[in-house]
Amino acid sequence: MTNLADNLYALNVLCPFKYFSYQDIVNGDGHNPLNALLVLLLIAAFSACTYCFTGNGT
Repeated sequence: MTNLADNLYALNVLCPFKYFSYQDIVNGDGHNPLNALLVLLLIAAFSACTYCFTGNGT
């Protein structure tokens, strides 16, 4: 299982949950607005790519 996690580390950057610390949210410290913006930009970019590459964008 560890080898799988090590091999997929590059995909961890694309996961939106990486940018939010559950400890900060539970403790009431909130989250970093820059990280929230980054997650929203990733969602928009992947949605646009999905729309274009599935043939619906033409």
